[in-house]
Amino acid sequence: MKIKSLTFGTVFLFLSIPSFSQQKVEPVQASKAVPATANKVIPMATDRADVSDADAEQRAVREGEETPELHLPPVEKGGGRPLMEVLNERQSTRKFAPRELEPRILSGLLWAANGVNRDGKRDDDEARERAAAGNTAVNSAGGKRTTPSARDSREIDIYVVTNQGIYLYIPDKHIAKNIKRGDYRKEILGGGSVFAHQAPVVLVYVAAAKRMEKFEPATKDIYAAVDCGFISQNVYLYCASEHLATVILGSFSKEAVIKVLGLKNDKVLFVQPVGYKD
Repeated sequence: MKIKSLTFGTVFLFLSIPSFSQQKVEPVQASKAVPATANKVIPMATDRADVSDADAEQRAVREGEETPELHLPPVEKGGGRPLMEVLNERQSTRKFAPRELEPRILSGLLWAANGVNRDGKRDDDEARERAAAGNTAVNSAGGKRTTPSARDSREIDIYVVTNQGIYLYIPDKHIAKNIKRGDYRKEILGGGSVFAHQAPVVLVYVAAAKRMEKFEPATKDIYAAVDCGFISQNVYLYCASEHLATVILGSFSKEAVIKVLGLKNDKVLFVQPVGYKD
């Protein structure tokens, strides 16, 4: 049954995502509701080949700006409900209560999605070749993850969108650094997902192009789709365990997300709102 489920998810994701070469940025009319505090965009570094954890931390440090980060307390790894119960209750939910997630819940959610669950830096020929070429990445230097990725590329970045701003999850340090201020949930979700506008958290999954440079062009889309599917399913299972609501969405304006996040070559895949059940 696991094989059938994975195959189904793979086909769905592959068919839902345009190729890297097809993704184009179209002009998007700015929303009138953009907060006044959100007028400064912090340049993104995920399109560069020399990204490191230190670089990621500096994304929010520009000209002495305050750089709040989401409070992520230590993950409670010893708790949770039995796996079979969680699998039995996994479902898509489209009704969200507006109240914010507790820090403990948000911390566990991001760790389950793509956190570090064991030591083990990359130590193979490909990793050494990448390092010699200066091609390091924010997601390829630390411990092993809760989800697998093709060639251990760890190419999926998770952006956390709340009513306070947009944050980039840094798995190796288990922190979420602020990259942009303001509430962009409606812009990112678009008019086709009004039911999710009050969800307190929206996760945005983005494939970093630089971390997929050595993949054959014909395989980039399928690998990114499958790896994103792993992360999304972990989010589903964590939500079932904590009685949260979530749903994976492919119907939204990718052009708007590209503009809001300031992306260049990286590829927007899916969004996944999360919140308490209404």
